[in-house]
Amino acid sequence: MNKPSPALWTLIAMQALSMCAPPMVILIGGLIGTQLAPNPQLATLPLSILVITTAFSTFPTAMIMQHLGRKKGFLIGNLVSLASCGIAIVAIYAQSFVLLLVATGGLGFNIAFVNQFRFAAMERVAPEHQGQAVSWLLLGGIFAALVGPELGALGESLLGVPYAGAFLLLAGVLLGSPCCWCLPTGICPTRRLLNSRSVGPGVPCCNSRYSGWPCWPERYPTA
Repeated sequence: MNKPSPALWTLIAMQALSMCAPPMVILIGGLIGTQLAPNPQLATLPLSILVITTAFSTFPTAMIMQHLGRKKGFLIGNLVSLASCGIAIVAIYAQSFVLLLVATGGLGFNIAFVNQFRFAAMERVAPEHQGQAVSWLLLGGIFAALVGPELGALGESLLGVPYAGAFLLLAGVLLGSPCCWCLPTGICPTRRLLNSRSVGPGVPCCNSRYSGWPCWPERYPTA
């Protein structure tokens, strides 16, 4: 495989947009936590909740996709992430630390779904090209690492309350992920990929891209 297929490019775009949440929360989560936390020592708890929720959501999301298919699973995760952005905005306006934790937990839940993209990419290519397909897919993470913090910076004073606008911008970016299905070059093959129910459960580990982030075995067969 010399270059990605149109379907793989679509998955790369979806991965890039969906993964913008963690870098943004890494940048501004502690700053918002400092403003809302009842104890300064809890300022970074929102980021911790994001990571922990992702790890503990790995198995449930795999089961959801096994029963409902990838497309419905990704849509569920995306809807949860959009709702979480709204909750985060409300939390900042209401000065509610608990709501902020709920919001970051919802974003982490979505990342557990997004981590399944690699299995869709692997099934599109021959076995000997699966590693290369996953490598191409991870390009989306580079985009997210660059764009996510910028969303936090651009949204700092967008709505008049510090960093509330960042979650509004994030919601717009996350909304673009399912819209990638409408790309003319990728709609048909990508739909076939996402309608598949063959998924693999992830395994939490501490040596992946983020501390405590789920990493994945090569593949697990499903019944």
